[in-house]
Amino acid sequence: NHTDTGDNTPSLVLSGCLLYFVVREDFTQCGSKMRINQDSVTMRFVGQSTAYGKLRIDMDVPYIYRWQFQIVQTNYQFFSFSIGIDSQPPPNGIESEFSVSGMYGNTHPFYAYGADPQRGYKFAVRLPPKGIKYGECVQLNDKITMVLNTEQKTLQFYKNGVS
Repeated sequence: NHTDTGDNTPSLVLSGCLLYFVVREDFTQCGSKMRINQDSVTMRFVGQSTAYGKLRIDMDVPYIYRWQFQIVQTNYQFFSFSIGIDSQPPPNGIESEFSVSGMYGNTHPFYAYGADPQRGYKFAVRLPPKGIKYGECVQLNDKITMVLNTEQKTLQFYKNGVS
C-alpha cells in the first residue's frame, strides 16, 4: 500500500525518518551564581542555583528525550550537583537547588540524579530532602546521560554509558 507524496518516497520511509529527528536544547535561564555559555553552564560562586533549558516536555506525547552532560571542571572541596527534570516553571526556582524537597524545598514534581565526591543520590519530591543513595560519585570528564521516555514514563541516568 503506497501513498503518493509527490516525490515518489514511500510513506513508510517518511514515517521512519520523522521518528528520528533531533530537537536542540539550550539552557536559557539560570540563577545569579551560574553563568550560561554557548554550550555549557558554569558555577560562578559557591551556593545554590538552577539552570533551566528551553524545552517544554509534554508527557502525553510519546517521545524519547536524551540529554548528555560532561563534567569538565570541578572544585572538589564544594563539588556537588544535580541533573534532572522539574515541573516548577522558571524563573521561580533559579535561585535555589531544584532537587531539594520538603517544607523549604521544591514542592513541584521533580526527579534528579546528583553526586558529591563520595557517592551518587537520587532525588524526587516524594523522597527525603537529602535524597537516597543511588549509583556512584562523578569525577572529572565523566559523561552523564539522562533519558526520559514519555511513553513508558521512565527517567534513566547513565554514567559513562552504564546505567
